[in-house]
Amino acid sequence: MLYIGLDVHALTFAMAVVNGRGKIMFEGNWSTSCESLREAVGAVGGRKRVVFEESTLASWVYRVLKPYADEVVVAEPWHNRLIGKDEKLDDREAARKLAGLLRGGQIHPVHHTDELERQVFKELVLMHHDAVAETTRCRNRLKAKFAQHGVRCFNRELYRAESREAWRSQLPSAGSHAQVDWLWEALDQAQERRAQLRARLLRQARTFEPIRRFVAVPGIGWVRAATFYAIVDTPHRFASRSKLWTYCGIGVVQRRSGEKSEPPHLTRRGNPRLKNVAKGAAVTAIGAGDNAFAAQYERLMADRLAPEKARLTVARSIVSTLWALWREGTAYHPRQEGDPLPWPTVPPRRSAA
Repeated sequence: MLYIGLDVHALTFAMAVVNGRGKIMFEGNWSTSCESLREAVGAVGGRKRVVFEESTLASWVYRVLKPYADEVVVAEPWHNRLIGKDEKLDDREAARKLAGLLRGGQIHPVHHTDELERQVFKELVLMHHDAVAETTRCRNRLKAKFAQHGVRCFNRELYRAESREAWRSQLPSAGSHAQVDWLWEALDQAQERRAQLRARLLRQARTFEPIRRFVAVPGIGWVRAATFYAIVDTPHRFASRSKLWTYCGIGVVQRRSGEKSEPPHLTRRGNPRLKNVAKGAAVTAIGAGDNAFAAQYERLMADRLAPEKARLTVARSIVSTLWALWREGTAYHPRQEGDPLPWPTVPPRRSAA
């Protein structure tokens, strides 16, 4: 088996080939393009595994090289951060170190889909979330501008077109009037872009059968369902619910060293989009009432569990429900009151064969 490390940049990439004994067989630099990537990796004979770090180019490189290697692995940069901190690092050295880590089984892989349609849908979902964040930033800039002049804003009237003249009149000068006009214009553009992306997202989300099943789960709307589907990509990535919870940022982790161990705590990592989906869905389901998750929350509160821990437990139940429905290919059916598990039974994980 040969191990190929790539350090890929927008204009160039470096490649290092290491054999099973750790000997460097070949290394070089190329300009970054489909043809160069295929030519460089395709020229390496025999069985081969390829590794490169997660980046904005990673999905594209993954799809380009998938047919040209026995395995293509995208590495989590956080776990390889010592490579980037090397003061004497160059591109070839980074490629050599990645190949060595792959050979030693020290790579933490990042999942990427093989399907272009799924990748494009994921990009649409993330663009929508970016548009939501940009709208929030525009609103905060507006409130901050008025606060600079002693005008406090506690409601949404500041953002409405019909109320703007009244708000503008509270500012002291023509210069400040022009500044808030620019901020309102930026907000209008951000809100229009957000609405367009949301409409397109909802239209495309309805074409995916699992998403249509997800929205039957209390607390899960179309955007949350689409986000879970797009980022997780396949339920078979996870061998257990606890691994999925950790990926969603709602799992408990604990560090141990020798005879000492830290207290268990909520993971500080995980995917922030999925964490928002899980915790937001829990709040929505609990607030709606008359569903299995709201009933679960009431039972936990009756058992004197702290509210934040009860909401976290409900969030895990909702994520587990989505995961199980996806794996089983079934529709959501609420359990009867009193059943301690609000999610379906999960079948054994499929074998790789």
